[in-house]
Amino acid sequence: MLTSHTGHGFRSFIYAVTDFFSQKEHIRSIALAALVIACGIGGYFGYRWYDSRKQAEAQYSFGMLLDQFNTAFEKQDTDFAMLAQDFGAGYETHKNTAIAPYFLSFQADALLQAGNKKEALQVMDKAVTAHTSATPLLNLMKTKRALLALDANDDEARQQQGLNELEKLGQDTTNMYRDYALYHLGMYHWIHENSNAARLAWQELVDIQDTGMFSASPWASLVAEKLQSIS
Repeated sequence: MLTSHTGHGFRSFIYAVTDFFSQKEHIRSIALAALVIACGIGGYFGYRWYDSRKQAEAQYSFGMLLDQFNTAFEKQDTDFAMLAQDFGAGYETHKNTAIAPYFLSFQADALLQAGNKKEALQVMDKAVTAHTSATPLLNLMKTKRALLALDANDDEARQQQGLNELEKLGQDTTNMYRDYALYHLGMYHWIHENSNAARLAWQELVDIQDTGMFSASPWASLVAEKLQSIS
């Protein structure tokens, strides 16, 4: 069962290509130059086709597993441990594709449903590491990891790491998921009966809505009533 601090996983894709011809000054004849350019163009498009095919195969595999995950809650006898293994196998098969970290994110979700919080946190560590800094959803993954760390009841040091990371994400003005982090930071303090700290986090969530820098946040509407009760 998902715990009070646990968030959700999401998906996104990005990749780049490289130059195929840079040493033109060493080409000694027009014929040789033409041959090298032709080979370079062939290799470039051949790689693009190969890479695109790998990405498409990974996305198809992920989509099939995601369908299984989404329908699993409608069944009474779903083996989430086996589903977690399938997501893990999907990652190993497609680890060199842009979508690879999301196999890990949903593997962590399946592990949570199977009651294995410790391994779920380990998998989320791996998922965050697998992301590049340019991935739009990296901070969302970090927030999810922080929430899992807060649930590590047998590891106070890891809990503190989770709290530190959540606070950092909530203060990062470049984080497009800052509202999500602030909401859960407030919830953490609320659950631990620190109403003043909860109020500060939630008030900041409301305040950043007024700046116009962020789109309307569903999390802000959720804390409005709570803020009134502790003002």
